[in-house]
Amino acid sequence: MAEAVEPLPSPPDTSPIATSASARTALSSPNTTQRDRVDIASSPSSSRAAPPIPTFASLAQSFRDPSELNSHLLSLSKAELAAIIVSEAGKSSTTTTTTKSPTPESKKYAHCVYCHEIFDKEHNVGCQVMHYGEIEEIDDDISQLTCCGLSLDYTDFDSNIGMPPEEEEPYCYEGGHWDRFIDQDDDEEGTWWQEWGNSGRTCKDIGCQGMVNPKKRRYKYS
Repeated sequence: MAEAVEPLPSPPDTSPIATSASARTALSSPNTTQRDRVDIASSPSSSRAAPPIPTFASLAQSFRDPSELNSHLLSLSKAELAAIIVSEAGKSSTTTTTTKSPTPESKKYAHCVYCHEIFDKEHNVGCQVMHYGEIEEIDDDISQLTCCGLSLDYTDFDSNIGMPPEEEEPYCYEGGHWDRFIDQDDDEEGTWWQEWGNSGRTCKDIGCQGMVNPKKRRYKYS
């Protein structure tokens, strides 16, 4: 009796999987997804210019009432508030970089050649020059100081109850400081500065040599 021959199993199908019609259509139409995609750059709403970011100054102008300004700020979104703050911070940074640098201390201070005080050029006040001349008698009750020409009237003077006229007005000059000697071109009132070289109080007499030291504020006359 003949043996039955079993058929050999068929080898696995290794041929490429057939592409479905729909898949082929999708592959052959690369613009299908492009048509379905929204192009943000070309949308009408994106072409409109963004509204200008308000400044602190414009907000203050628009809302004079603080309560109205407060209500408006509370109504803004975080993004809107952040945009305003960033914009103002950028302006502040620009302003800071363009601000004039402070004056070096060596140029900010100067030595007054009359009262010998070290003064700030940006706040030039407070010079006082005491009388340095002699009292010259004009007649019985009237005298005059030779340094500045101040007239001294002793008519009603009583040493027991009052100060002498020269002590009631002890200064030849009160005003701004000078880092150089006054000359005719300065059109300075009075004559007190004309004989300053003979006052015995010049920088050369005192030995200050025009030194500028902000910690040493005033020369004390003996």
